[in-house]
Order: sequence, then C-alpha cells, then structure tokens
Amino acid sequence: MRKTAALLCSIALGVLAPVLVAQESPKPAATPKADSSTTPIKIQVVFTELEGKKKIKSLPYTLYHNTTHGSELQADFTRLRLTWRVPVTTDSSRGSWQYLDLATKMDCRAVRNDQGQFVVRLNVERSWVDLDPLLPLDATRPDQEGRSEKAPGQPTIRNISYELNLLLRDGQTLESVAATDPTTGRVIVMEVTLNVLK
Repeated sequence: MRKTAALLCSIALGVLAPVLVAQESPKPAATPKADSSTTPIKIQVVFTELEGKKKIKSLPYTLYHNTTHGSELQADFTRLRLTWRVPVTTDSSRGSWQYLDLATKMDCRAVRNDQGQFVVRLNVERSWVDLDPLLPLDATRPDQEGRSEKAPGQPTIRNISYELNLLLRDGQTLESVAATDPTTGRVIVMEVTLNVLK
C-alpha cells in the first residue's frame, strides 16, 4: 500500500513538474550595472593672441574634473568664473564714467570611453576691453578753440565664445580654435590639454 502511494505520488510529480515549471514567471534579464568609478583629470585651456607670428599675450586657465566612465556625458559641470569691473569714461568733458562687467567663463564635463579616451564638452566665453585700433593713443583732435590735443584711445569690448566637443587622450594637446579679429587682424588661438591625475 505504501509502495503504491509512493509510486502514484512520484508519477503525479513527474506529470505536473513541466506544468509547474512552465507557469513560473520568467526572471527579468540582469541589467548591467553602470560603472560608478571616476577618473580625475586636469584640463588646461590656453588663449594665445598673435599678431602675425608675434605672440602678444598668453592666458592659461586650469580646470579639474572627475570624469565618469561610459558613453554618455553626465549632467555635472566643473565651472570657472573670473569676473572683473572696468571703469570706462562716458563723457570726458564732464569726467563721468561707468563700470563694465567683463568675465571669463568656462564649463567643462567629460566622460571616459571604453578605449581610454575622453570625450570633453567645453563651453567657453571670454570678454575683455581693448583700445580701438581706429583711434590710437597718439592720435590728435582739435579742442574747442581749434588747438590740437591728444585724444585718448576709445575702449572696445571684445567677446568670443566657443562650444566644443573634443576627443582627447591622456597628455594630448589640441589646438581647438583659431579665430581672426576682423578689426585688428590678430589671431586668437585656443589650445586644450588633458592630463589624467595619478
């Protein structure tokens, strides 16, 4: 009797097992975990102003950023803001003047891809005051009585902005932008260098 009951039980399990397995809900596929590790990098941006082949000025800026790993840029930026106020004469006969706000602004973010290169998103805006090349400092003009007097150079506000997506490897320097000022003929070059911090 016991043997018959055991035999019937094993037959029932053998028949129902495939049905029970088929009714189990399928397990969701394991989603790959995002790589949460970061790589610290240093980005150096250098503005160089050239007159022909002569270097007039060179302005370096350095940003530090923790890059994520993957294929998409994250939302977080490293930001640099350098702002200063410049007094500008509005009426020389009355001695009146006002302040102008000038700034250098940089926003940087980056991601390291599977090949070990870095996709760098860089937004740069720079404004500065310059003397008007059409009226140099040694220019003269007649005063109210017709005599010649020295005319001050007139300030000109210059502005340049870039939005760049660069692909850089560790230690690489890239001349990313070269722009010519239409009034002075000077060329403004921007170089970007990336270094991984050990």
